Amino acid sequence: MAKKLHKLLFLLLCCSMYGQHPIYTQFSEKDDLPDIEFYNMMEDSQGFVWLAADKGFYRYDGNQFKLYSNKEKRGLSVFEPKEDHKGRIWCCNISGQFFYVENDTLVTFVDLGQEMGWRLGNFLVTETHLLIFTSTTLYKVSLATKQIEEQIKLSKIGLGNPYQSGDEIYMSIENSIATLNLEGEIIKQITSEEIHNDLVYRCLGKSLISGYNGKTYMSFKDADEFLNLYLFDVNTGQYDKVKLEKTLEKSYIVSIDFYEGTMFLSTSSGLWLYTVQEDGKITYKNRYFKDQYVTKVIIDKSENFWVTTLRAGVFVIPNIHNFSYSFPKDMENFKCVEKINDDVFFFGTSSGKAGLYNIKTNKIEFIELDTDTNVTAVSYNKKQQLLYISQKTVAGVYNLKSKKYTVVTNVAQNANSISSIGDNGFLFTNYKGAIKVKNGKEVLRIGTTRAHVVFYDTITKNTYVSYVDELIKYNAEFQSKIMRYQGKRINSKGIVKTNDGTVWVASLKDGVYGIKNDSIIVNYNTKNGLVSNFIQQIKNDGDELWIVTSKGIQSFNTKTKTFKTLTKSDGVSTYLVSGIVPFDDRVLFSTNKGMFTIDRETSFEPRPKPGIYFTGIQINEKDTLLQEKYTLPHSQNTIKLSFNSNGFRSKEHIQYYSRLLGFNENWIAVDEGIDFVKYNSLPVGNYTFQVKATSRSLAGESEVKSIKISVKSPFWKRPWFILSIVFASLAIVIIYYRNILKKRERQKNKELEKLEQERELVFLKLENLRSQMNPHFIFNALNSIQEYIILNKKNLASDYLGKFADLIRTYLNHSNRGVISLQDEIDCLEMYLELEELRFEDKLMYSFDIDTAVDTESISIPTMLIQPYVENALKHGLLHKKDNRKLSITLKASPQDKTISCIIEDNGVGREKALLIKEKKAKMHKSFGTKATQDRLYLLNYGKTKRIGVSIEDLHDPITQKPTGTKVFITIPITKQSH
Repeated sequence: MAKKLHKLLFLLLCCSMYGQHPIYTQFSEKDDLPDIEFYNMMEDSQGFVWLAADKGFYRYDGNQFKLYSNKEKRGLSVFEPKEDHKGRIWCCNISGQFFYVENDTLVTFVDLGQEMGWRLGNFLVTETHLLIFTSTTLYKVSLATKQIEEQIKLSKIGLGNPYQSGDEIYMSIENSIATLNLEGEIIKQITSEEIHNDLVYRCLGKSLISGYNGKTYMSFKDADEFLNLYLFDVNTGQYDKVKLEKTLEKSYIVSIDFYEGTMFLSTSSGLWLYTVQEDGKITYKNRYFKDQYVTKVIIDKSENFWVTTLRAGVFVIPNIHNFSYSFPKDMENFKCVEKINDDVFFFGTSSGKAGLYNIKTNKIEFIELDTDTNVTAVSYNKKQQLLYISQKTVAGVYNLKSKKYTVVTNVAQNANSISSIGDNGFLFTNYKGAIKVKNGKEVLRIGTTRAHVVFYDTITKNTYVSYVDELIKYNAEFQSKIMRYQGKRINSKGIVKTNDGTVWVASLKDGVYGIKNDSIIVNYNTKNGLVSNFIQQIKNDGDELWIVTSKGIQSFNTKTKTFKTLTKSDGVSTYLVSGIVPFDDRVLFSTNKGMFTIDRETSFEPRPKPGIYFTGIQINEKDTLLQEKYTLPHSQNTIKLSFNSNGFRSKEHIQYYSRLLGFNENWIAVDEGIDFVKYNSLPVGNYTFQVKATSRSLAGESEVKSIKISVKSPFWKRPWFILSIVFASLAIVIIYYRNILKKRERQKNKELEKLEQERELVFLKLENLRSQMNPHFIFNALNSIQEYIILNKKNLASDYLGKFADLIRTYLNHSNRGVISLQDEIDCLEMYLELEELRFEDKLMYSFDIDTAVDTESISIPTMLIQPYVENALKHGLLHKKDNRKLSITLKASPQDKTISCIIEDNGVGREKALLIKEKKAKMHKSFGTKATQDRLYLLNYGKTKRIGVSIEDLHDPITQKPTGTKVFITIPITKQSH
């Protein structure tokens, strides 16, 4: 019984009719909508939308609602927003106050509460006067003086709402329809018995007048609460009643507006649309927002339709030609759609509902499926007129000819996609892979990995399967080829083919790929046309592709390679699209919240360019008045510039670009959702800040807005100050250094004099020592000769005297020279030792060991530097030894230290014994040589960094520790001899 009832209900629904409604957005709390009760609205010349509401007067700038109020204002509610010739926005309240907004402030213009009896009046603003209409009287208030210039009694029984058209004002006055000029004077009047009866006896409340294209209409509610609408002509006296729909006759008209041949009636029963014919007559077109009390409709510069209501806030229709379909509430979540013909498409929902929808008649032919589980995939075999339908737990075939549904057992259930391959055959994908079905049976399993999408090319017989990890193409024999782009794997959301033979693959996050001749020839992404790389759906449409991304719906022309974009600001309700069906004049999209269509002809019409303006500027975190140019000191260089683009939810489709000329010539995208640019510590210089707005949809690019900014350098960095400082500094430096130089010159002269004196003193001392040392040596030599003579050794004395003469001659040659070559010193030593050898009667053995690295010819040393130490070795060491007297002189080079080491070693009695002998002879002879040598060494080292060093080492027997001689080390800095 239950099953029969179910079938009966299904048959009753089989040809149900459903309506359409323009896609709209309702402002809500998340948009910071401040009220739900709105009486009127308007768009000003700058693109701001002004709303008169129960809670106040608001301005919408595309992003937020701003409240305007002041202390004088009584109550909250305002009415009648209007713009005057100066761009000021006017409004009034119910207690006789009139206001305007100027410089972003609500100004109270005049308070006529007492004069108007604390009642609401209508008003108009001319270039010179504010015209206020009460129920009987016109008040003419001067804009210049704010005084009532004239008070005109127009009626005893009541005035209608005034309507201004150019320089004329239309309104009902008692029993006639009158025309007034802008001075408030009646210039024309029409009346008749019918008009008299209507206005005097039938009209309940105020009449409402509006006009379009030279035709004027008046509406009023009669005593029986029926709505009346008349078409009249003040020139001819024409007065014809307009026939309205029965439902509308019981409604109340709040506003009459016109746009592109359509009359919009804002009423207590919704928004009614009528087509206006050339003769002024109207025909019913449509009705929207049936359950709302509509108070006003306006069409903004971007052709968005704004609708205010008395109880539900504000609605916006971005494109009145784009519709959403009305379905029962349990049929909202549409999972798949498929085109059947030019008028019909199939749909399937998550609750197992399926049917055929006729877009011409708005009728549905329901298909009873086997279960109420999710319809996951569908494919239409046009030739066989078969629909392959997959659900979560079952699959079946619906025959459009016989209108019968047949279950296919254990095949194609829970499919991700289905692709028809010809007579009674199809391919499908699911978690098991890709499978081929023929006559209701599985005939081939192509892959075993989870697969998402399958597409069969009926021309090439190729099959494309998107698995969870790869995109693979199979030829007619199902030989596989992996498709990758630049080595990158492709995960597909959909695969289609356009008329040019290109197979298009929508990836999950890398845009769209085009495949031709088994190669990927192109990748479209955000760099070359797409608004997002995240693709929701893709559908072929002849030479076009429909691509749904996470940021918009795009149409791509494969011939011209151009994209056209639609966003929510263009009338797209959502981007969460589950399917696409292109028709001749519109394209349908299924979603989880229903279905909507976009009109091919009007959806892509160019929109007006977005406007952009500066909203504020902060300098060093403080708000500053807006102006075209700023000259700032260097300390005020933190600048924040705010800007905005008016329009419906502009932030959702506007991208700002900015640059600072003088700092950066390139346009830089401002972060999404941000409407300001801030510069911290702007360097000194002259700049021009520029900003522009670009719409992601069809509006294009705005004009560039600019502000000039000059950051001046501190006075101490300016040229005049710098030059002054430079010149002053130069003068000070010159004076200072002149004094320093003078002091240094005096000091230098003193030091030179002192050095010269010291030099002369040292030279005299050295000369004195040298003159003393030479006689000392001569004295010792003559003692030796005397000893030979006394001992009657004539031959030795003669030989010794000859060699002595040669040595004296050499010393005489060196006597006037402070330095001699090392070789000269060695030659003198050899002659000296030869003399000593004779004196020691050949009982002296001496040797020279000179390092080959020592260049004796080029190195200079002080005269007789080594000779005194050789003489001491002979006199104090070897003289007191009877035989085996040995003396060695070794010269070694130290290139690292740039010195020469001279080692004088003897095997004499040692310094201790020599000292004892010396002490015995001290009384007889005073020694001079040792002290002279030490004094000379001191003077030679005086004032020098590289000094001659002398050290003496006593030699001992390692076993008996008896003295075995003395070793003298002389370190001589290398000084090259000058020639």
